[in-house]
Amino acid sequence: MTTQTMQAATSQTPTALTTSNNRLLRAGVIAGPLFIGVYAVQALLRDGYEPSKHPISLLANGDAGIVQILNFVITGVLVHVLATGVGRSTGDAHRAAATSRALRMFGTGLIIGGVFVADAGAGFPVGAPEGRPEMTTIGLIHEVGFGVAQLGFIATAVALRGYFAASGNRTRARRSVLALVAVTVVAGFPHVGSFAPRIVAASVIEFAFLAAVAIHFIRSPQSKSPKSDNTLAV
Repeated sequence: MTTQTMQAATSQTPTALTTSNNRLLRAGVIAGPLFIGVYAVQALLRDGYEPSKHPISLLANGDAGIVQILNFVITGVLVHVLATGVGRSTGDAHRAAATSRALRMFGTGLIIGGVFVADAGAGFPVGAPEGRPEMTTIGLIHEVGFGVAQLGFIATAVALRGYFAASGNRTRARRSVLALVAVTVVAGFPHVGSFAPRIVAASVIEFAFLAAVAIHFIRSPQSKSPKSDNTLAV
């Protein structure tokens, strides 16, 4: 290979890395619309499902339950892909690793929630007993997955707040705090009767925040020159 050829290949590397990394980051833009969109279609079409009464997780039960199972799992995988993209986009290796791990925790919780199906109850699917079901081991693991996902989002917001504050982006740092507070208030509001719609609202906030973060890194000058593979935070 001639010197000129080597120089040409080297000059193309940053562009190739940026294009590849932006594809990873776009997973964070896709995840939310996919998850909420698939949920909304099911909420309209599944017989006996009442959005005001039944949590998202109950859709994984019944003959069409595979749709929501895949919705959880695929969305979780997309969050893992986003984690890699974010890890490659930040200039601070320590904070990049922390953010990437937190996102992977969020994605893993979603995958667990899909693989381990929530116990049927509250009259859904049709024929299921009314009220809270007797919790099975699988149902318990599902609840653990939900907790892991929420803790992962909290950790993500905290890590991103630290990253943006350290890089001087006070607006993004404040938005990270606002997203964290909004999700905590909406999901944790002490009213059992509104739990199902509050979880949907909290999910919308979470995925909107992740999409905004992904778009920021796609447009950020720093994301135009991601770190080489031997220094990635994954």
